[in-house]
Amino acid sequence: MAARLAANPRLRERTAALLAADPTAEELADLAAQLEPLPPLEPLTVDLPPLLSAGGADAPEDPMPNPPLNLRVPADLLRRADALVADAGRLPELAAVTTVTRADVLRVALVRGLASVEKSLAARREE
Repeated sequence: MAARLAANPRLRERTAALLAADPTAEELADLAAQLEPLPPLEPLTVDLPPLLSAGGADAPEDPMPNPPLNLRVPADLLRRADALVADAGRLPELAAVTTVTRADVLRVALVRGLASVEKSLAARREE
C-alpha cells in the first residue's frame, strides 16, 4: 500500500484528506459503492504427496503415518534449508501450512528429491 501511495501522489493526497476528515459510515459506504467489485475467488486445491498429506478416508490405516526419521546431514544443507523457510510458504506443498519450519522445507526437498532420483533411475533402466 505504501509503495502504491508513494507512486501516485494524487492518490496519496486523496487518501490523507479522507482519513484526516474522519469520514462517516455513510461517506465510506458511498465510496465503497464506487469501487469495482473484486473478482470471485476460486477454491485452492493442492494435491499433497503422501509424505505431506494428512490422510483421509482412503488413507491406509497406519498407526504412525509419518514416522520420525533421524538423519545426519551436513550443516551446509541445514543452513540452505533455513534460508528457504521464509519463502517456502509459496510452494504448493506448503500453501496450507500457517508457520513453515525447517522440517517442512526438508520434507518437500525429500519428496521432490526422491521423485527426481526415481525418474533418473527409471530413465537409466529404459536405456
